[in-house]
Amino acid sequence: GEAYASQKPPRTDAALDQFRTAIEQKPDNLAALRSAIALLVEKGDHAAIDEATVYYKRGLAFYPRDKSLADMGDVLGEPAEAIRTREAIRAKAPDNIENLKRLAMLYSRQGAPQKAIDVLRPNYDKQPDVTTADFLAKMYKETQQPGEAIKMYDPYVNSDDVGKKFIGLIDKGEMLRSLG
Repeated sequence: GEAYASQKPPRTDAALDQFRTAIEQKPDNLAALRSAIALLVEKGDHAAIDEATVYYKRGLAFYPRDKSLADMGDVLGEPAEAIRTREAIRAKAPDNIENLKRLAMLYSRQGAPQKAIDVLRPNYDKQPDVTTADFLAKMYKETQQPGEAIKMYDPYVNSDDVGKKFIGLIDKGEMLRSLG
């Protein structure tokens, strides 16, 4: 998908047409299904998402254990079903940070920011990173905990690493501005 992201839309549409043709000729063509889904999600309009969802469901019917298709379920599948799947993974692998991040994002999209915090914070405390700090800060803001939101940036603002310090200052500034 990234190879097409930098190209102009007509090229993306041409590529999409090629993938559609490949899928018509061979409905279980996993590479074409994945590529078509990625391009359609990138387009992002309702018609594109609807078409991507059709390909996603078709792909799952042929390849129920395909990891890349399963990951697309976070965007295209039923949110409640995606949460159940991610919670099952969490039960088996509680330290799988990628799964925890996806689960927290799903809870956030469902309007449950406190659940997102509960899922992600324990692992974040063991393995902090700037991106997760920013996500958690936004969740704290949504749960009316501005003090906690601001504190999330402090380890980066006070870092000796100039890059982390810079990102921390920018993110903290944006958060302060959004809080008024």
